[in-house]
Amino acid sequence: MNQDLKVRLRNTIAVAFPKLWYRILRSKTYRTYLVVNDLTIYPQLSLPYDPASTYVTMFNMPPKHYEKINAKRTLDDNGVPLYQDKYYNLVQVSQYGLTEFGYYKNTGKEEHLEHARKACEWLMNNQEPDTGYWIYHFDFYHRATDYTLKDWACAMGQGQAASLLTRMWRVNHDDRYLDIALNAFKMFDVPVSEGGLMAMFDGHMVYEEYPTIPASFTLNGMIFATFGLYDYLQVRKEERVQKLYEEAVKTIEYMLPLYDDDISSNYDIAHLTARKIPKVKGDKYHLIHIALLQNLESIAPKPTFEYYIRKWAKMSGFTIK
Repeated sequence: MNQDLKVRLRNTIAVAFPKLWYRILRSKTYRTYLVVNDLTIYPQLSLPYDPASTYVTMFNMPPKHYEKINAKRTLDDNGVPLYQDKYYNLVQVSQYGLTEFGYYKNTGKEEHLEHARKACEWLMNNQEPDTGYWIYHFDFYHRATDYTLKDWACAMGQGQAASLLTRMWRVNHDDRYLDIALNAFKMFDVPVSEGGLMAMFDGHMVYEEYPTIPASFTLNGMIFATFGLYDYLQVRKEERVQKLYEEAVKTIEYMLPLYDDDISSNYDIAHLTARKIPKVKGDKYHLIHIALLQNLESIAPKPTFEYYIRKWAKMSGFTIK
């Protein structure tokens, strides 16, 4: 096929089939830039989730990338990352600790373990005992629901904190870490309207990344919270946590079709609950959704998970073996 014909064919597809052309361009982009937080998309159905090692989407990154990220990071006097140079952000602190723990597991260097320990110390010293929360002491405007969160908490952050604490417990066997991790789930079954982190959808419990009213039901936040519950259960059995975990898997399986769309997965379903904005496409989170489901499928295999792993990967130009 000569070059002129290729150009004409490309232009015809772009005009007549814009959604198809979008998929083609996105596939090319993903194949060129396969990294999101150094997240490689593997063309396989299941990725073994390891509650004792590197954390999903927090894989080991090349040293130059690590140095570049650290150069942009502001740490307090105790070596804990700051958000906007003055606030503490639970997700940021937990992900920093999880990333450092991953580096430790991959390199064996004690300095990375020490960085993860400092993040854990902040968690130990800053949890609200009555609620188990690590409070965000800054306002956050959630545009999709037109709702401003003030002195708020986040189920995703609570779960990732538990994932970090349980991993560190495997190293130091300090039971205080497990006690703090357990307390992180204290408000998971308390409605948002009562100060908790749970919203109901058609009889199913959702642990909210953003506890807005109306609910926003953010997908990645719910799955990250689920991993926190799972990680805890691998080191200590607790009936209530087991129930929360089982409910989470049921909810994700039940609600997953709502996040499906013709060209991408959706970040949340606030377009259904608030009806104030169009659907929020997953964008970079589309790749994260795939990786999260691949990991979740390894510990809780479901036909629904398999279906959307395959479908969403195909949207991005990957064929699952």
